[in-house]
Amino acid sequence: MRYKYNGTETKEFVRSILPLISDICKFQVFREAKDSSFVSIEDGIETRYTFILEDEKGNEVWLNTLCGYGGGSPRETVAILQLLGIREDFDILVEGNDHIVVENLQPNHSLNFLIMAQENPVILFNARFKTAADRLNVMRSLGCFGLMAGVNKDNELSDFFTFEDTYFVDDYAVNQRFYLDQGFIPKGREGYTLRQICSMVQAIILGNHGAFNFYDVIGGAKEEQVIKFNIMITSSYETRNLTTMAKDHRDAVHRIKGQLNPEDLVVVDGDRVSKRYKIAENLNAIELASYNY
Repeated sequence: MRYKYNGTETKEFVRSILPLISDICKFQVFREAKDSSFVSIEDGIETRYTFILEDEKGNEVWLNTLCGYGGGSPRETVAILQLLGIREDFDILVEGNDHIVVENLQPNHSLNFLIMAQENPVILFNARFKTAADRLNVMRSLGCFGLMAGVNKDNELSDFFTFEDTYFVDDYAVNQRFYLDQGFIPKGREGYTLRQICSMVQAIILGNHGAFNFYDVIGGAKEEQVIKFNIMITSSYETRNLTTMAKDHRDAVHRIKGQLNPEDLVVVDGDRVSKRYKIAENLNAIELASYNY
């Protein structure tokens, strides 16, 4: 199937056809319409298309955004690629690039987001989707009770994320902050609890064929000489996942001490090392094993 659009709302058109196309495997884009060989004649009117996408099922999308300079149309080209899960810019905005062809693309439909209660991070979700359409549906659904804002490598919250964007476009970034609307921010016994919010988010992700991990956030966003640690606590009756900012593995255990009970087993991953601890009666951590990865 071939989908063609020659209007002014190109991104909206691409959003509308996302359920009809699969992963994009190739694209090419021109700086000048006169150089394009992709021509359509309808009702006697000739149109040359400048941005051509092909998916893995043989569908084509013909659009009219450009490359080769730093203006609005090339930026729209990059934004569309990001929407489709293609996380590089391929020098589309570089002056003088008249014709760019890229093949063997591997789109990334991940969505990592920190749920924020006002300015405080409370839960981290790492979600994965099979299609761009499913990912966009989740972002739209979450927009009903909060606001997404992209996180780049310079953001104060960046230590919570593994970066999967080589070119940052805020609206479509893999890594996001999710600010809860006032009506959903937990306030003691009033309104929603974090567990209820977490359950709603899980239902939205699962309802759009996604998979996820989530972590309770313990500690602040960024401190001097600290990094992120992912923690799994296993007790006799449940397993819980958390994340915290800490100086090292043992400091990470110390920072979550209020979450621990004697006999718990704690696995701390971070800084390319995984360490396993058993919690003693006095809540001290006894190191059992350490693995590099």
